[in-house]
Amino acid sequence: MHKSSHGVQRDVLKIPHFRDSHMHFTKEGKPASSDEISEIGYRCRKCGIFAVDDMGHKSAAGLEARKVLAGEMKVRSSGWAIFKKGTYGVFLGKGVSGKEEIKKAVEEISKAGADFLKVVNSGIVSLKGEGVLTEGGFSLEELKIIHGEALEHNMEISCHANSEKAMKIAIFLNDKYELVVTFDHQAR
Repeated sequence: MHKSSHGVQRDVLKIPHFRDSHMHFTKEGKPASSDEISEIGYRCRKCGIFAVDDMGHKSAAGLEARKVLAGEMKVRSSGWAIFKKGTYGVFLGKGVSGKEEIKKAVEEISKAGADFLKVVNSGIVSLKGEGVLTEGGFSLEELKIIHGEALEHNMEISCHANSEKAMKIAIFLNDKYELVVTFDHQAR
């Protein structure tokens, strides 16, 4: 109970701020400038969003956003996402192929100060036709390597899984190895 200025006892419901758990600090596909980051932060706060998770960009704009918006809102950023070379994800971050490239990329992302590791494990739903999904994703063995590297660097994983196959693999790995903390998209 809370006593109002009129002395009347009232129940008070405290509602936590909203969180956007999937965003990119970009404008029209390009990294947002410091001024644009400030504007994005202002617009989020105006809508009651005081915490965001940036899912990466090849420029690592989210790491800059974390600095620009410090004290105004909580920004968690992956900096860059990792994706399998030759598949979907070029604009999101670092393409990797094989154990050594995976290790190097995860270490670089960790050293840059990323809050978590974004893993692109599928393509994206195409707007060219119903049910069309672009190629993408890692093998089970590659995901196990990614998992091991994430553990070594004390990083949670957010997994982009946009196909039934990718979702099943991510769910299996999460159940067996606690690989994934969050899933993005889950479209079918």
